[in-house]
Amino acid sequence: MKDAEHPSRMPDQPEEPPKPVSKASYLLEQLEDRIKSFQKRRERNRLFAFRLVISGTILSASTTVLLGVTGLSEGVALVLKNIALLTSATVTIISTWEAFFDHKGLWIRYTRTRAQLLAVKTRLQYKLSDTNGAIPDADLDKLFDQYQSILDETNDSWLQLRKDKSPKGA
Repeated sequence: MKDAEHPSRMPDQPEEPPKPVSKASYLLEQLEDRIKSFQKRRERNRLFAFRLVISGTILSASTTVLLGVTGLSEGVALVLKNIALLTSATVTIISTWEAFFDHKGLWIRYTRTRAQLLAVKTRLQYKLSDTNGAIPDADLDKLFDQYQSILDETNDSWLQLRKDKSPKGA
């Protein structure tokens, strides 16, 4: 953003340096941000998984009913047969979508990740309360390593999912 566009600074005023942050407050902030992020992701994927399963089930049942209806005129039977063809094709698309994106798997993965991050946050808060905020660097580094390991594991899991779902040769 240009200085002239920023209302709180004069054009010739230098930018303020970032304020120093303790390791503990930095880690706590990172944990809270990631926990919120994974909460949103797990909810989004839970809803996608639910909607895809319900949609596929309803359309499959509708296809069966449409194909099973008897005693109709030839014109009406042909219309129902064509509608059944469309609902059947839609079920195929829904099934392919779910197989490729695996919303249920992502929902489970993000739920696990969120729970693991909450556990690290709880350990950090416990240490903060136990030591009046003066946690040894080695303990903070260990908690940060746990945090990073959880994120790395989740990223690796996501990459493996994408790799498994990608077309061969791509």
